[in-house]
Amino acid sequence: MDEPTAFNQLSLYASIASLILAVIAIGLSVSVLRKSAQAAEMTTEAARTAAKTTELLEGLLEKLDASNDRDTAEHIQAIKDQVADLRRKGERKSAS
Repeated sequence: MDEPTAFNQLSLYASIASLILAVIAIGLSVSVLRKSAQAAEMTTEAARTAAKTTELLEGLLEKLDASNDRDTAEHIQAIKDQVADLRRKGERKSAS
């Protein structure tokens, strides 16, 4: 048989490098998949926490609204309006 030529050697090295890069790419894609799943779970948990906090805030505002103080009532209404705006913005972002 003939001795390997420089082109054959280069071709062999390129094939080996290609296989190594393919294995690295597969490893990276699996890593990114795991991290994105973790990020999705963290985002879902943050959304749940935000919803619970908003409900708690609205409950507290309702209790404060029961008082008949005019200044307090105006402030509470302003806060309620801001909470409602934040909810609408959140709903629009989640619908997108």
